[in-house]
Amino acid sequence: MTTTSAAPSDSLLGVYRRAPMEFVRGAGVELFDADGKAYLDFVAGIAVNALGYGDEGLERAMREAMESGLVHVSNLYRTSPGERLAAKLAEHSFADRVFFCNSGAEANEGAFKIARRWGRSTGGSSKHEIVALRGAFHGRLFGTLAATDRPQYRAPFRPLVGGISIVERDLDERVGVVARLRLAHEQGKVGEHHPARVPLGRRRWQQHHCRSGAHDHLLLQHERRRQRRRRRRLRRNRADRER
Repeated sequence: MTTTSAAPSDSLLGVYRRAPMEFVRGAGVELFDADGKAYLDFVAGIAVNALGYGDEGLERAMREAMESGLVHVSNLYRTSPGERLAAKLAEHSFADRVFFCNSGAEANEGAFKIARRWGRSTGGSSKHEIVALRGAFHGRLFGTLAATDRPQYRAPFRPLVGGISIVERDLDERVGVVARLRLAHEQGKVGEHHPARVPLGRRRWQQHHCRSGAHDHLLLQHERRRQRRRRRRLRRNRADRER
């Protein structure tokens, strides 16, 4: 494969092994390189570009923001678009309230803090442990790395943050000290382990420890399934409009 693209910038820190092509535009679910070659995008910006490229609604919202001059004012001040978005997210999800942050890793760090504070209020200072399941990927920041089951990512940065463990089925040993169970129902980084495909033993384990409330644990989980259902609904709605 040959591509025509500019040389990689020496100003970028070489953290990721980048593909050789240079993308210059996108449309729908396709990306186009500098030679005009189209690529079907299965990465979606690492699962954040749910609307695809060139979405009319997104373009309209960005244009309105640029025309108003009000692009970002932080969480310290009120804006109508932010409050409307929070209300819509709460209406169409499990949540009563929304907190906006910059990345999934930052959201997980915030969840760690919620867990520690909740554990201390319900079980005292000894109830502080956070556990993630085998195969989990919860981020590369210093705190979330301790809950990410990737030895090659973890090894260069040891010692990692304490009080965070990766377990399979041995939660019984930590019943009195666990504040939170961090669960990704669909472990996309390890090949989409859907709940229906998880061994029955693990599903019963989850139900026993989290749904029964017997151990007073706080369960926080990724809502990727809801995101996927929303994307399917958006695609159906768009297809209906095009007919």
